[in-house]
Amino acid sequence: CRDNGIPIAIFDLATQGNIRRVVLGERVGSIVRG
Repeated sequence: CRDNGIPIAIFDLATQGNIRRVVLGERVGSIVRG
């Protein structure tokens, strides 16, 4: 991801709805940028 400038979303998969929130662009957890 670093070589191609792709950000990585770090969030709690166990919390219901978090995957949907991340996909919709909501701020959940942290973003690691390369």
